[in-house]
Amino acid sequence: MARRFTATYTNKTIEPEFESKLFLYYCKYCGTYAVVLSRNLRIIPKRRTDSSCAVKPNIILKSNLVVGGVKVVKRMGSFERQYRYSCKGCSLWVGYKSVPFEEQGEFFYLIPDGLCQRQELSKDLAQTNMEELKAQLEALLIQFPEGIVTPNLRPLFKKQFQMDLNELNYGAYNKLIDLLQSPELKDIVKLVDSPEDGPDVSLIVSPNHFKTRTSSHTETETKASSSSSSSTTTKTQKTEDDEIMKPKKTEES
Repeated sequence: MARRFTATYTNKTIEPEFESKLFLYYCKYCGTYAVVLSRNLRIIPKRRTDSSCAVKPNIILKSNLVVGGVKVVKRMGSFERQYRYSCKGCSLWVGYKSVPFEEQGEFFYLIPDGLCQRQELSKDLAQTNMEELKAQLEALLIQFPEGIVTPNLRPLFKKQFQMDLNELNYGAYNKLIDLLQSPELKDIVKLVDSPEDGPDVSLIVSPNHFKTRTSSHTETETKASSSSSSSTTTKTQKTEDDEIMKPKKTEES
């Protein structure tokens, strides 16, 4: 007589279900958005050869990566051809496939050290980016001493430094104005109203902008005052010289 078995499942035997959530990952170097996954990279199996995360294509909901070229790497006893994908912002490669770009492949491999979630962005990286931003803004204001209106800052920054000005790279800033008003930049930039471009547009200037103007104005006034004083002194001296040079009248006896 055939035996009958009843399979009983408990929470321990069923694969745990993770809450429906989107996981956004950014380039760890420049902060540019890279991919959106339906699973956390922490629970995705890793490849033994290089510890990269073996991501199945169906959990990649959206990708902002660009084709980065083909690289042949040496493995134990063989060679492997990697079809690499790079960050759109800084061209740092963060993932690859083992099949040509036009093919889907079984896995898409992501380098965990090249990506991070926004809330995990290190303070050291944000501080390093801020130090670089200080130097870049200072260089721009040297070229444009009369100031830069805020709408022109992003395209100008892109043209001068070949990179996007993304305020999220410098800490918890969601708006450019908030970033420019941050305590770290108070010695580099100052925002003032720009009457020529309307009340909602600010002009970015150096804190020394007004000091230089005031100093220049004061110096001009001082020179003018000094010139006037010198002229008066010359006239007085000339009058005194004339008095000295005048022949004295001899008294008639």
